[in-house]
Amino acid sequence: MWPLIRPFSAGLVLVAAVVAGIWGGPALAHPLPGSTLTLGRDADGLSLTLAIPLQDLALALPPISALRDAPPGTAIDPALAQVLAAYLAQHLSLSLGEHSALALVATNSVLAQAETPDVGPYDLIVVDLDGALRPGQAVFPMAVRFDAVLHEVRNHTATVYWQAPDAGPVAVGRIRFDADLGAATPLGIAAAP
Repeated sequence: MWPLIRPFSAGLVLVAAVVAGIWGGPALAHPLPGSTLTLGRDADGLSLTLAIPLQDLALALPPISALRDAPPGTAIDPALAQVLAAYLAQHLSLSLGEHSALALVATNSVLAQAETPDVGPYDLIVVDLDGALRPGQAVFPMAVRFDAVLHEVRNHTATVYWQAPDAGPVAVGRIRFDADLGAATPLGIAAAP
């Protein structure tokens, strides 16, 4: 009787292990939170603070992985900041009013840390960008094009916020990768919330 039970039990254990590996592994993982873009108006023009999880950004921009062991608060060295700025210039743009593109200049780049209940602590790259407005230039309607990370990590999203001077940030939309288009769809913002 033992020889009959032993092969059956071993086969059952093997099947259970395979099923747990297929269904249990990926289903238990939590993706990193998406990127955030916080737009606001300041005295000189438009400001944008961009926060991107380091681990996701490293998949799209491998040189940034040099920061994986750096402590939070570390300023990004100028050479790496130039690489990051060049990458963002290809993957981020704002079109204002009559669809004139706003030139964005990175003014600060730093490594930060955030935490969520599902993921725990994780590192972020935070980049401050400024765009000078011409006198009388309309800000709205605005189109935000952002596909940094999204072109490599297809389930990554970017939430866009508008920061009014005397209020907290208000979510105005989310940018996702559209598999049918093979690209991220730009976010149109008709007016300030």
